[in-house]
Amino acid sequence: MGINISELENIINSLIYDRTQVDVDYAITCERNNIYIDEDLRGAYNVSDKNRVGGAIDFIVDCLAYIGVAEALDSVVRDDWDMYGIVRPGDNREILAALAGLKRLLPYNGTPNVPRSMDALTFRTANTVERIIWEIYGVFTRLWGSWLFCGDGCASEFDTEDKQIFDDNWTFEQTLT
Repeated sequence: MGINISELENIINSLIYDRTQVDVDYAITCERNNIYIDEDLRGAYNVSDKNRVGGAIDFIVDCLAYIGVAEALDSVVRDDWDMYGIVRPGDNREILAALAGLKRLLPYNGTPNVPRSMDALTFRTANTVERIIWEIYGVFTRLWGSWLFCGDGCASEFDTEDKQIFDDNWTFEQTLT
């Protein structure tokens, strides 16, 4: 198994952490007028939001486990919600516990505090949850980018006169598998 950073980036780039009251008002208007929007209705928190958050958390946990960091984090957040799923308080607690665990493993002072609850969800709480994931991803990519792999060298070890640089067949993806 390798780490597919581009898949993780697609998930991370879909996070929504800048919802506003205008988004909520639009969602309420759609509901009142029986307008159905399948995904990414910013002012509502629905199946696509639950799956995006769960998928992002699970992917980061899997990446950390792959590199041997997340052994202490035994958390799987549900990411297979459908429109008939019933969210229980325990489901929300799993998300918050996973975020707290990730913050412990990948600390960064700029990461917002984990909300106390998601049961009475507001757009600000939803923004905070997804912002935490965004910040944790940033810490993970800096961690991942700081590693030297077997056969890699530091910049000072390359001598341009001997043309000792990466060969023409080297790709970033090779380091991920």
